[in-house]
Amino acid sequence: MIERYWISLVFSVFAVVFSVCLIIFVSWLFLKGTLTKKYFVGAIVALIVAIILGLCWMIPFIKDYKYVSANECLEADAVVVEFTCVEQNLDGNGQTSYTKPKFYIEENNEYVVLYATSVEVGKKYRIRYLPNSKLCDVLYTLE
Repeated sequence: MIERYWISLVFSVFAVVFSVCLIIFVSWLFLKGTLTKKYFVGAIVALIVAIILGLCWMIPFIKDYKYVSANECLEADAVVVEFTCVEQNLDGNGQTSYTKPKFYIEENNEYVVLYATSVEVGKKYRIRYLPNSKLCDVLYTLE
């Protein structure tokens, strides 16, 4: 989970920095005269949208930095209540995958949707998770 955290954080920082560099490059092309005003405005708007999306993706990872740096992820006993996302394979083989399970954490009396794999509805698990980025590792099955 920590490795996924760092990969996602680095990717989001890279996306923002790369978009800023592209804005500088597009501005340079416009000032040089090789780019028309219409294309310049379109490129700047697209890159600003990319920066905003990158920042929105980065914020939960920044909020979880205090947990990762202290190596203190949240742990809880939780029951899988349902899956919140259904993905169907469009290759024609009819396979359906269920992702983003909703866990009920008994200790806090709350429901949390996390990115976890290899879980079944109705089973109780010991999980370790990051509350803002929703990354989760299933440690073991209870009962």
